Amino acid sequence: MVAASISAHGQAADDGRYDRQVALTGFGPANQARLARTTVLVVGAGGLGSPVIALLAGAGLGRLTIVDPDVVSRSNLHRQSLYTTADSGAPKAQLAAARARAINPDCVVQGQVRGFVAADVAAADIVVDCTDQTALRYAINRAALAVGKPVVWAAVAGWHGRLSVSQPVTGPCW
Repeated sequence: MVAASISAHGQAADDGRYDRQVALTGFGPANQARLARTTVLVVGAGGLGSPVIALLAGAGLGRLTIVDPDVVSRSNLHRQSLYTTADSGAPKAQLAAARARAINPDCVVQGQVRGFVAADVAAADIVVDCTDQTALRYAINRAALAVGKPVVWAAVAGWHGRLSVSQPVTGPCW
Protein backbone atom coordinates (compact mmCIF):
# COMPACT_ATOMS: atom_id res chain seq x y z
CA MET A 1 0.00 0.00 0.00
CA VAL A 2 1.19 3.52 -0.82
CA ALA A 3 1.60 5.77 2.21
CA ALA A 4 0.06 8.88 0.64
CA SER A 5 -1.79 9.63 -2.54
CA ILE A 6 -1.77 12.84 -4.57
CA SER A 7 -4.77 15.15 -4.79
CA ALA A 8 -5.83 16.72 -8.08
CA HIS A 9 -4.00 19.85 -7.01
CA GLY A 10 -0.71 17.98 -6.68
CA GLN A 11 -0.79 17.94 -2.89
CA ALA A 12 -0.24 14.87 -0.74
CA ALA A 13 -3.53 13.44 0.45
CA ASP A 14 -4.03 10.89 3.18
CA ASP A 15 -7.42 9.52 2.12
CA GLY A 16 -5.96 6.78 -0.11
CA ARG A 17 -8.08 7.85 -3.09
CA TYR A 18 -5.35 7.16 -5.67
CA ASP A 19 -3.45 4.38 -3.88
CA ARG A 20 -4.44 1.66 -6.37
CA GLN A 21 -3.21 3.49 -9.46
CA VAL A 22 -0.16 4.97 -7.75
CA ALA A 23 0.83 1.39 -6.81
CA LEU A 24 0.72 0.26 -10.46
CA THR A 25 4.14 -0.62 -11.82
CA GLY A 26 5.26 2.20 -14.08
CA PHE A 27 2.74 4.74 -12.78
CA GLY A 28 3.72 5.85 -9.29
CA PRO A 29 3.45 9.14 -7.41
CA ALA A 30 5.24 11.21 -10.06
CA ASN A 31 2.69 10.34 -12.74
CA GLN A 32 -0.19 10.87 -10.31
CA ALA A 33 1.16 14.35 -9.63
CA ARG A 34 1.49 14.92 -13.38
CA LEU A 35 -2.16 13.86 -13.86
CA ALA A 36 -3.15 16.30 -11.12
CA ARG A 37 -1.51 19.12 -13.11
CA THR A 38 -3.22 18.14 -16.38
CA THR A 39 -6.16 19.92 -18.01
CA VAL A 40 -8.43 17.98 -20.35
CA LEU A 41 -11.10 19.35 -22.67
CA VAL A 42 -13.92 16.87 -23.32
CA VAL A 43 -16.12 17.80 -26.26
CA GLY A 44 -19.39 15.88 -26.00
CA ALA A 45 -20.99 14.63 -22.77
CA GLY A 46 -23.14 11.86 -24.24
CA GLY A 47 -22.63 8.13 -24.67
CA LEU A 48 -18.84 8.34 -25.00
CA GLY A 49 -18.31 11.45 -22.90
CA SER A 50 -20.18 10.12 -19.87
CA PRO A 51 -17.70 7.37 -18.94
CA VAL A 52 -14.71 9.46 -20.03
CA ILE A 53 -15.74 12.32 -17.73
CA ALA A 54 -16.42 10.03 -14.77
CA LEU A 55 -13.15 8.13 -15.16
CA LEU A 56 -10.97 11.21 -15.64
CA ALA A 57 -12.42 12.88 -12.56
CA GLY A 58 -12.07 9.71 -10.52
CA ALA A 59 -8.46 9.19 -11.60
CA GLY A 60 -7.38 12.52 -10.15
CA LEU A 61 -7.30 14.80 -13.15
CA GLY A 62 -6.54 18.38 -12.13
CA ARG A 63 -8.87 20.32 -14.43
CA LEU A 64 -11.69 19.21 -16.68
CA THR A 65 -13.65 21.35 -19.13
CA ILE A 66 -16.80 19.85 -20.64
CA VAL A 67 -18.38 21.39 -23.75
CA ASP A 68 -21.78 20.20 -24.97
CA PRO A 69 -24.79 22.23 -26.20
CA ASP A 70 -27.28 19.36 -25.83
CA VAL A 71 -29.78 18.34 -23.16
CA VAL A 72 -30.43 14.92 -21.64
CA SER A 73 -32.93 12.81 -23.56
CA ARG A 74 -34.73 9.79 -22.11
CA SER A 75 -34.00 7.89 -25.32
CA ASN A 76 -30.26 8.05 -24.56
CA LEU A 77 -30.27 7.18 -20.85
CA HIS A 78 -29.32 3.56 -21.51
CA ARG A 79 -25.91 4.67 -22.80
CA GLN A 80 -25.31 8.02 -21.09
CA SER A 81 -24.41 6.75 -17.63
CA LEU A 82 -23.96 10.11 -15.89
CA TYR A 83 -27.66 10.95 -16.15
CA THR A 84 -30.94 9.77 -14.65
CA THR A 85 -34.57 9.93 -15.70
CA ALA A 86 -35.04 13.03 -13.54
CA ASP A 87 -32.33 14.78 -15.62
CA SER A 88 -34.37 14.68 -18.85
CA GLY A 89 -34.33 18.07 -20.56
CA ALA A 90 -31.43 19.45 -18.47
CA PRO A 91 -28.14 20.58 -20.06
CA LYS A 92 -25.62 17.73 -20.25
CA ALA A 93 -22.54 19.90 -19.69
CA GLN A 94 -23.85 21.31 -16.39
CA LEU A 95 -25.00 17.93 -15.10
CA ALA A 96 -21.79 16.20 -16.18
CA ALA A 97 -19.72 18.85 -14.42
CA ALA A 98 -21.73 18.46 -11.21
CA ARG A 99 -21.41 14.65 -11.35
CA ALA A 100 -17.65 14.88 -11.97
CA ARG A 101 -17.29 17.18 -8.94
CA ALA A 102 -19.31 14.69 -6.86
CA ILE A 103 -17.04 11.85 -7.99
CA ASN A 104 -13.93 13.82 -7.05
CA PRO A 105 -14.20 17.23 -5.39
CA ASP A 106 -10.44 17.76 -5.94
CA CYS A 107 -10.99 17.96 -9.72
CA VAL A 108 -11.71 21.50 -10.91
CA VAL A 109 -14.57 21.07 -13.39
CA GLN A 110 -16.22 23.54 -15.71
CA GLY A 111 -19.29 22.76 -17.82
CA GLN A 112 -19.94 24.88 -20.91
CA VAL A 113 -23.48 24.60 -22.34
CA ARG A 114 -22.61 25.57 -25.90
CA GLY A 115 -20.98 24.24 -29.02
CA PHE A 116 -17.26 23.80 -29.50
CA VAL A 117 -15.15 26.80 -30.50
CA ALA A 118 -11.50 26.56 -31.53
CA ALA A 119 -10.41 28.78 -28.63
CA ASP A 120 -11.48 26.00 -26.22
CA VAL A 121 -8.36 24.02 -27.12
CA ALA A 122 -5.76 26.57 -26.00
CA ALA A 123 -6.16 25.99 -22.24
CA ALA A 124 -6.16 22.19 -22.51
CA ASP A 125 -3.21 19.83 -22.39
CA ILE A 126 -5.23 17.12 -24.15
CA VAL A 127 -8.50 17.21 -26.09
CA VAL A 128 -10.92 14.27 -25.93
CA ASP A 129 -13.37 14.25 -28.83
CA CYS A 130 -16.52 12.39 -27.82
CA THR A 131 -18.70 13.77 -30.61
CA ASP A 132 -20.58 11.96 -33.31
CA GLN A 133 -20.37 14.55 -36.08
CA THR A 134 -17.67 14.29 -38.73
CA ALA A 135 -17.59 18.03 -39.48
CA LEU A 136 -17.14 18.79 -35.80
CA ARG A 137 -14.40 16.17 -35.52
CA TYR A 138 -12.50 17.93 -38.32
CA ALA A 139 -12.94 21.30 -36.60
CA ILE A 140 -11.61 19.93 -33.31
CA ASN A 141 -8.67 18.36 -35.14
CA ARG A 142 -7.81 21.61 -36.96
CA ALA A 143 -7.94 23.62 -33.74
CA ALA A 144 -5.73 21.12 -31.90
CA LEU A 145 -3.19 20.96 -34.73
CA ALA A 146 -2.99 24.75 -34.82
CA VAL A 147 -1.82 24.86 -31.19
CA GLY A 148 0.00 21.52 -31.05
CA LYS A 149 -2.36 19.64 -28.73
CA PRO A 150 -3.01 15.87 -28.90
CA VAL A 151 -6.54 14.65 -29.54
CA VAL A 152 -8.03 11.39 -28.36
CA TRP A 153 -11.14 10.53 -30.30
CA ALA A 154 -13.59 7.69 -30.29
CA ALA A 155 -16.60 6.77 -32.36
CA VAL A 156 -19.29 4.14 -32.04
CA ALA A 157 -21.71 3.09 -34.76
CA GLY A 158 -23.97 0.12 -34.18
CA TRP A 159 -21.80 -2.75 -32.92
CA HIS A 160 -18.51 -1.19 -34.02
CA GLY A 161 -16.21 1.25 -32.31
CA ARG A 162 -12.99 3.07 -33.09
CA LEU A 163 -10.44 4.83 -30.93
CA SER A 164 -7.35 6.77 -31.91
CA VAL A 165 -4.89 9.34 -30.64
CA SER A 166 -3.84 12.15 -32.98
CA GLN A 167 -0.46 13.52 -32.04
CA PRO A 168 0.40 16.87 -33.62
CA VAL A 169 3.31 16.88 -36.08
CA THR A 170 4.48 13.32 -35.31
CA GLY A 171 1.31 11.30 -35.76
CA PRO A 172 -1.79 10.77 -37.84
CA CYS A 173 -4.74 13.11 -37.64
CA TRP A 174 -8.08 13.81 -39.23
